[in-house]
Amino acid sequence: MTVKRTFRYRDADLLGFAGVMTEHLKNHEATLQRFDPGITQEWYRALFEAARENTLDDFERGKVSSAARRVVEQRAACHTLYKQVRYFVRLAFGKSPARLRPFDLESYAAVYSSKYKLLHFFKAFAKQMRMEAAALMAIGARPELLDEMERGVKRLDELLTESTDRQHRRYANTSERVLALNALFAALQRIRDVAAFAIPADALYASDFKLPKPKPSRKRSGPPAGASN
Repeated sequence: MTVKRTFRYRDADLLGFAGVMTEHLKNHEATLQRFDPGITQEWYRALFEAARENTLDDFERGKVSSAARRVVEQRAACHTLYKQVRYFVRLAFGKSPARLRPFDLESYAAVYSSKYKLLHFFKAFAKQMRMEAAALMAIGARPELLDEMERGVKRLDELLTESTDRQHRRYANTSERVLALNALFAALQRIRDVAAFAIPADALYASDFKLPKPKPSRKRSGPPAGASN
């Protein structure tokens, strides 16, 4: 279940403002505690650190993207190997439907767009290829080609598992991150609300406890309406 954000700030903006609030709270903790004893530096620091520790950085996002890119590259490599082996499969069994049918060549185009269906196809194809290895090599297929096909499919399986695991961890981390940031935002609101009547409105530092307005979202630029490619 997706955790909804209770704030409209960018994560970095919220954390930046929260860091500044750390200093304001240090200077005016006693004043705020006269109205709410629960507002302490220790309470706030724990929420602030939890939000910082759970926030995904560019490095983690890069690892997810890198894993996905390796899957794409390996899928392309398997595609090239498949076409080479398929040539010998058709050459060997083109006149023998009973032996050609288990390779299921007709379904390749339908499964190619799905990573998981394609992997399942490649596994079945490689298994059938190995069962018919003697016949394929008899008409010129190199043993190295068959070995490369098997290794390629195994590597694709490994990379797809790694990529999926990273994505799942990122989704889980994202939920934890949003929960931590929501808690931090709630703390900022609590401090703001108490400061509104604990600190005189004409005090020079009264504005320090107000929450800034969120920056407007950037609109994506695109071609003007009616433009042709």
